[in-house]
Parts: sequence; C-alpha cells; structure tokens
Amino acid sequence: MLLLPAVVMLAIIFVLVVDGKEHLKVTITRWLREKVEEEQRAQDRAEGAARERAAWLVWYNKLKEAQKKGEPFDEPPPEL
Repeated sequence: MLLLPAVVMLAIIFVLVVDGKEHLKVTITRWLREKVEEEQRAQDRAEGAARERAAWLVWYNKLKEAQKKGEPFDEPPPEL
C-alpha cells in the first residue's frame, strides 16, 4: 500500500521536472531569439548611420569644392 503513493509521487515529480525543462527550453530559446533580433537592430542602425554620414560627407565635399572654385552650388543636402 505504501508503494502506490510513492509511485504517484514519483510520477508527479517526473511530470514537473519534464515540464520544467520544456519551460526552461522555451524561455532560453525566446531569450536567445530576442538577443539576436536586438543585435540585428543595433547593426542595422549602425549601418544606416554610416550610410547617412557617408552621404553627408560626399555632399559637404562637393559644397567645399564648389566654394573653392567659386562656382554656384545648388545641390540639396541628403535627405534624412
């Protein structure tokens, strides 16, 4: 008679452990996915900022070159 409660208790513990592992796996997977997405967004922002700086630098250099030559410069600045 004492064996049945022990078996039931072990079964309950087993289910809790297996469920806990699944929950942990889902939580870790979600966390890793969020970190990868966060890193990708940061990289995209950095690349966008670099492209913007490059466009402004090209425009600025054209402006300075035109001023140096005394030529009119009517090219609009890059759009943000």
